[in-house]
Amino acid sequence: MITNKQREALKLGRGHAQSTEARKHISDSLKGRKPTEKQLLVLEKGRKNRDTQWKPQSKKKASISAINSPLKKRNEQHWAWKGDKAGYRSIHRWVVRNLGRPNQCSKCKKIVLGKGIHWANINHKYKRNLKDWIRLCVKCHRAFDKNKRK
Repeated sequence: MITNKQREALKLGRGHAQSTEARKHISDSLKGRKPTEKQLLVLEKGRKNRDTQWKPQSKKKASISAINSPLKKRNEQHWAWKGDKAGYRSIHRWVVRNLGRPNQCSKCKKIVLGKGIHWANINHKYKRNLKDWIRLCVKCHRAFDKNKRK
């Protein structure tokens, strides 16, 4: 069980947990204090940097570095790419990213918005071949998988 005094100390943030009296004492000692010349220069420099605009060359360099960022690399360029050895869910996400979300069943032509239509793998080997996927509603997908197991 946390006491009120402990709860108040937790609210203080980083550094030492200080009592209310100690904070009041520090506040009183800093009242009326004028910043030094050095502090004023640092503050002024910060204001200048905040108000300046980016130069065109700097903008271009920043955009190029963002494009070449390892976070932006997809598929074969990404360091963790597994190719056909990827898991079931990863392959499905890859198919959705490349073919989009299906909304019409290829078999019964039923149109469903949302998650009612699935991407089904035709040969059940789950390779990264986009021509090996078919759009099926839940009912047709179950029947398709059932026939494939026999």
